[in-house]
Amino acid sequence: MDPILEALLHFFDSDEIKRTFRDFYSSYGAAFSTSDDGEHNHRAYEAFTSYEGLFAKEMESFCEKEGVREEEVVGALHLGLRGKGGESKDGEGERQDEDALADETRGLISNLLAALDFSSFAERMEEEEERNKRAMEDAEMLGL
Repeated sequence: MDPILEALLHFFDSDEIKRTFRDFYSSYGAAFSTSDDGEHNHRAYEAFTSYEGLFAKEMESFCEKEGVREEEVVGALHLGLRGKGGESKDGEGERQDEDALADETRGLISNLLAALDFSSFAERMEEEEERNKRAMEDAEMLGL
């Protein structure tokens, strides 16, 4: 696997980063209940601006920590998507489980796209809001 992609996946898989984004989704999820005409409210656009800043801050932190440029990160993501992640850590050239890598990479790219495009962001937030609603319904059914 490309070392930048591996480091990026590890960075965004940390409990601290996950908690940061989970808190964000919880705080803004309700803003993504669309109206009958499918339009989002003003709070949704404010959330997008906040998300852009949050993601940019985390990417900057990653680049600084790893000593890489953002362009290198984008290149590593493209390689990961094409399944050309390089050799494994053991140096024997064994490929990582492509399905697991693809899932991790897709999740990361989904977050990246959400930071670049409002439509992608809204879709991501709607998915999170729906997931939260299902979790609440499940908890209620279990009497929690």
